[in-house]
Amino acid sequence: MQIEDFGPTKQVFFRRLLSTTNPMTCREVMMRAVFVFYWVLGAVTQLDAAHTALSIISVLVFRFNNPEDWPGIFGSPSDCWSIRRFWGQFWHQIVVRPYTNYGTFISRKIFGLRPGSQFDKILVIFIIFFFSGVLHSVVSWQLGDRNYSGDIWWFCLNFAAGSLEVVASQLQRAVGSKADQRDPSIRQTGIAWSKVFGFAWVFFFLFWSLPKSQYPKIYGHVQDVLSEMALSNMDN
Repeated sequence: MQIEDFGPTKQVFFRRLLSTTNPMTCREVMMRAVFVFYWVLGAVTQLDAAHTALSIISVLVFRFNNPEDWPGIFGSPSDCWSIRRFWGQFWHQIVVRPYTNYGTFISRKIFGLRPGSQFDKILVIFIIFFFSGVLHSVVSWQLGDRNYSGDIWWFCLNFAAGSLEVVASQLQRAVGSKADQRDPSIRQTGIAWSKVFGFAWVFFFLFWSLPKSQYPKIYGHVQDVLSEMALSNMDN
């Protein structure tokens, strides 16, 4: 593995599929696929470990709470058959409540939208994703990441993907055949295939989008380390 594996050209996918000067390689495809699992498992492991440590301190050491007061913060991977379910069912909901409150205030008090209206719901969800991106961006900035603004872009992109799913599901219901409604077996088969397609869609979305937000961070960190090593060698 080299620093060039995370360089600017490696962050591009679609435009390189038909490129003859810098085509996509099987090695890059494998790296992207592995990186999806690495990123998800890494984030889940770190956050779950911190949650477990805090629960042990609160329950066993200080006895502030009971074990049932500290339920798991992540859902089942089997729920990840859409971007909306990935964030709403599987991913932790630690910041959802305060961000929802911020979104509700902005939507209804600042923009004056009617509570429960379609535009109100859309704006609140967008603000949740946008604020999540801002928070991650600030953390990345504090850690010295060069592409800290990429977090905002990536979370907004997830909002766009979820919105696309809503449109697609509405179209699917609109063109649904009467046979699906009459025959339960046909309907169940359709649901099963929808989930298969959904898992593939979520994986491909992360496969395409994660390198755009995470590769620049890795590339920048490695460059910084190499620069520090070069300066250290010069001083010696």
